[in-house]
Amino acid sequence: MSGDFSRITFDPWDDDLGVLLQQGRPLSDAEWNALALQLRRRMQVDTLDTIGPAVVPLQTPDAFKLGFSGGNLSIGVGRMYVDGLLAQNHGSGTRTWDPQLEEEVGTQPVFYAPPASDPDAGQPYYPNPPALPTSGRHLVYLDVWTREVSHLVRPDLIEKAVGVDSTTRLQTVWQVKLLPNVGSTANCATPLDSIPGWLPEHAPSAARLTTTTAPVPGEPDPCLIPPGGGYKGLENQLYRIEIHKGGGLGTATFKWSRDNASVETRVTHIPALNQLVVESIGKDSVLRFSDGDWIEITDDWRELHNEPGELRRIRIGNGVDDATRTIVLEQPLPAGLFPTDAQNRTQPARHTRIKRWDQRGKVLDQNGALLQDLDLATATGEITVPASGAVSVLLEHNVIASFSLDPAGGAMKSGDAWVFAARSTDATIEELDAAPPLAIHHHYAKLGFVTFPTGLTDCRIFWPPPAGNGGGGGDKVDHCACTVCVTPAQHEANNPSIQDAIDKVIAAGGGTVCLQVGHYELREPLKIVGASSLRIVGKGWNTELVSDTQVFWPIEKCHDIGLAHFTALSRGGGDIAGVMLLREVESAQLEHLRIGAEKTGTGILLEGALSDLSIRDNQIKAFVGIGSGGVNAAGVATGLMDLRIEDNLFNCEECAISLADVTVHHAVSRIANNAVRGCRKAGFILTGASTDGSGVDIAGNSLQVMGDGMHVGMDGPRVADNNVAVIKQTGDENVGIRLVPGLTGDNGMNGCQLVGNRIADFFGGIELDVPLANAMIRRNEISGSELGLYTRDGVRIRELSILGNQFLRITGEAMRVQSFPMDDIGARLAVNANQIEVQSPRTGVQLVCRDGDVVFSDNQCLQAGAKDDPCIFVMADTIVAASNRLTAQNKASILLQPRMGRVPCCTVVGNITSGEIHVGTVGTALPLPWHPLNLMNV
Repeated sequence: MSGDFSRITFDPWDDDLGVLLQQGRPLSDAEWNALALQLRRRMQVDTLDTIGPAVVPLQTPDAFKLGFSGGNLSIGVGRMYVDGLLAQNHGSGTRTWDPQLEEEVGTQPVFYAPPASDPDAGQPYYPNPPALPTSGRHLVYLDVWTREVSHLVRPDLIEKAVGVDSTTRLQTVWQVKLLPNVGSTANCATPLDSIPGWLPEHAPSAARLTTTTAPVPGEPDPCLIPPGGGYKGLENQLYRIEIHKGGGLGTATFKWSRDNASVETRVTHIPALNQLVVESIGKDSVLRFSDGDWIEITDDWRELHNEPGELRRIRIGNGVDDATRTIVLEQPLPAGLFPTDAQNRTQPARHTRIKRWDQRGKVLDQNGALLQDLDLATATGEITVPASGAVSVLLEHNVIASFSLDPAGGAMKSGDAWVFAARSTDATIEELDAAPPLAIHHHYAKLGFVTFPTGLTDCRIFWPPPAGNGGGGGDKVDHCACTVCVTPAQHEANNPSIQDAIDKVIAAGGGTVCLQVGHYELREPLKIVGASSLRIVGKGWNTELVSDTQVFWPIEKCHDIGLAHFTALSRGGGDIAGVMLLREVESAQLEHLRIGAEKTGTGILLEGALSDLSIRDNQIKAFVGIGSGGVNAAGVATGLMDLRIEDNLFNCEECAISLADVTVHHAVSRIANNAVRGCRKAGFILTGASTDGSGVDIAGNSLQVMGDGMHVGMDGPRVADNNVAVIKQTGDENVGIRLVPGLTGDNGMNGCQLVGNRIADFFGGIELDVPLANAMIRRNEISGSELGLYTRDGVRIRELSILGNQFLRITGEAMRVQSFPMDDIGARLAVNANQIEVQSPRTGVQLVCRDGDVVFSDNQCLQAGAKDDPCIFVMADTIVAASNRLTAQNKASILLQPRMGRVPCCTVVGNITSGEIHVGTVGTALPLPWHPLNLMNV
């Protein structure tokens, strides 16, 4: 860590559990940092001890999953733990909300190298990776480490209110890399250090450092600073020694700083190869850049490629211009190493920066012998590590350091660093004794082997792991996470098959069947009958179960069933009833599945009484995605209690979800946050019946369809916050949301709410084709339709509220509601606070209540193109038209027709209108006293 710290006190051998603050004492950065490092180690140890050195959680099964994408490699979204460190691929592309972690996550993988079509989709911490090979077999592995990030890399660490960077950050960095040409013998079980070519490059650093002060002859006075030994500096310091170029003794080089290399600044311009314009020359006369200083110029690209920066000395004599913040170098930089634009500005994303190192002049050993002269014109600023560990290098103020290797013959790594404090009060330093470096430590994990152009083997290990090798009929179990584990080879040999494993678990009263990655051909339907507490878990979509059978997975008379993380594909010979059939099931979870029916089948078929059924985070491609099976052989309709269909992706030819007329809903079924595409008939068909107080909650879905958006027909539906759009107009009169007859009976649909939906480019926005006992249509946006909201002829209505909707770019009629009464009281229709934009010569709004009342108030209507027809036409027994704002070219803005032909049945006040007849009744303008109260510019 190279922040501006007083000292680093954390030592895992102290076994500290926490830091306790005492009253009245000052709090330094060292205590805070010690606590942070304690917690970091505890989390890393806990994770490593619990789940092992390199695992992918089943919660994110696609994490770091490799795939071919043209000549590139895709890297799946999710989390992986390597030696206890969390490496997270947040993904690329459009972001979606993760409700569990309360954060956004990308919906697309990232790529080994940034694609030309999306430069931001490359690895976030591996800029400009080496080119991928085009042939041969190679190991793909994950490299994880931590680095310190200061305000030079993340400017928002400076609090603008005070202009100070009070903290730095520890960041976990990951890179997907290739080890080339590993041959044909290495596989997923081969340890990394046994794979050809892995060592010595990836071996841990062998660098060791010992620090002390020069010895003091005789017995020093304990009350005085020793004149001939001990730390002789007048300031407290935190020294940093860092390997610049790696290698062995006599080959590696190092640099050092008395301030933990914390004197840093950002480079804003490079006007010439020997000139740098920086943000700051320094904080004061000590912590600044001065003539003769050795500085290191680097950026994120060099750091993330584990390459040291360029060391250069500041010119002596006008080397630093405080007024222009310009630094002049004695030797120029290589051209193109730190790119600039036409104005000589550095690239902001690369965070070009410099830091000061404090070596200079003659470098001596502990006996005063000359080791190196950094004042020579040929000096590079690097100090060569002595070839013998017996030789110590004198830094300054009597501080000496010596290097060694463990194991002998090993190598030092660029970036190896140590820190130790020096204190003037007692002339001591923190003495290191053959200490390993504090940084940088890399952690590695196998991801797989690739053979270009198409061969790929997945080596990821999942948590909970699919334990047990399934040998001996699947009796051997190595871990409680899996009762039986099945591989494709064992399934093919029936030793055990998947059905054998399921039968064993059912006979045992419950457990988990784990399926390894691979292709499983199912010759007969898998049957789960009478099971309890059964889980079947794969290792992601590459665990692939394929069948030609009519219903290849019937699940009947079961409770507490879970299926997760595999592919179920039915090729089908003719019409497929369903890939999965759930009949008479209590409590089932279908999650992270890919379900496909290649013919005219249903992905998931529901029959009989089903309760506590969760279908979430699946991808379903079928003729019908999820459907109900109708009346069974005993004449019993499908009954659903607590059904949840959430966060799925549907790509269906006919319909995504079809719960047919015979489906009965108990409690509230929830269909939420699904994405739907295709669907020639409709995205959702939700008809049937619901018991008192029950219904269906349809919320937050996104539908792009070729037919209708939704058919809804039952009591208690709540359709809210959905996006419904047409993929392309086919000439059919397709509708965004249709309210259709179900099993509601003659009393009409009860408790219907259509709220906050966005409906775009259908022929009709919302169609009412069912008697309505009471319904609310509120805050919807309907755009690009010929008909916005309309009824079929003869619809009976008791109470209907149309409130706060937007009708935009309507090419025909925004509203056409023509109703008959449902009872003796008559219909009650309220149309309030809507915004209406009509591009048509026809009447924009028609409200016809053949027995009842209409309230039309606080609406805004803009109509272009109408001539003879009125903008608004209302017919009812009693009419209230108040506080509307109408701008139109019609002859009449509002035309009223009291059903009994009596003007006193109307209350018309406060409307702002235009037209030859602002407000009129059939055949005439509105008489006194109402007419003067409804004029524009009065």
